[in-house]
Amino acid sequence: MRTSQAWDATSRNEYEMTNTDRHPAISRDAKAWRDAAGVKHTEALRLIEDPLHQGILGDRIVVRDLLRVLEEHPIIGSRHSSTVFGRRGLMDDEPMVHELSADLLRETLLAVEFLRMFTPVSASDQHERNEVGSYTLKHMAEELLGRTVGGYLPNGALIWAAAVLGLPIRESGDAGESRNVTVYLLREEVDFMRAGHPVRIGRRNGAHFQPPGHARLTAVIERASNGDPFDDELTIPVQARPAWSPFHVWLSEQSGRDGFEGRFASDYLAGVNASDHRPAASGKDLLEILRDVRIDPEFLAAAKALVAEYEVTSSRG
Repeated sequence: MRTSQAWDATSRNEYEMTNTDRHPAISRDAKAWRDAAGVKHTEALRLIEDPLHQGILGDRIVVRDLLRVLEEHPIIGSRHSSTVFGRRGLMDDEPMVHELSADLLRETLLAVEFLRMFTPVSASDQHERNEVGSYTLKHMAEELLGRTVGGYLPNGALIWAAAVLGLPIRESGDAGESRNVTVYLLREEVDFMRAGHPVRIGRRNGAHFQPPGHARLTAVIERASNGDPFDDELTIPVQARPAWSPFHVWLSEQSGRDGFEGRFASDYLAGVNASDHRPAASGKDLLEILRDVRIDPEFLAAAKALVAEYEVTSSRG
């Protein structure tokens, strides 16, 4: 089984254009796409300069890098892979380089933004719990990107996007067994997105594990889907995840206790991880959270007992 841990083909942002000048990087990308896709230069320029293709959550993806991935990436590159990588993923009938189109470029570049939305994983995060299949991510991306990709995203576009970003990926199963790859992303953030359509996500009360780029990306996609400019939406901050409160840390540590107190702490922690509710900032905040939750009297009593215990413990020290 071949694995790519952090292969990065992405150049730094080269895009900068005034009303009178076109940056040479744009022209070089347009020429590369023209030659690879077999389209007219004016069509290639229009595609490269599309506002949605200039980078929403990071630098503009250099199209020459994107094309180079199809040859050089250790998992999907034609120089290294014994299988054909195409629109459907690995083990396809037609190589991706023969399928190039304006739609495919749009799909891949927006798949890049979907993946950029998540917190980058560290080497220590690359374990089984954080493994997500490309086909699962493809469906999540389709729901979020909506009309900007016509409601459909090829599995191959998602994989291509992960490869050009240098995300840690590996083939799903043994070599030659699956069209899919496994991508490493933080499980809690992926689970936040599993709620489905953003309308349903909006009904959740917890946002601690909302992917950092979610607010900006969804705002841009909504504007773009309606044909509206989205310059203001590009200034929406990428959210940094807040630190756990001392009370939350202490309460989480009680999950191993016997009795209702331990069971309550375990249920509370599961609710935070599932984004059902926010992490408690204090004992008082925990009781506020519980007002909106159906809870058995025994568990409510356990919660109040834990709050009282924490207040005594923290006052000592």
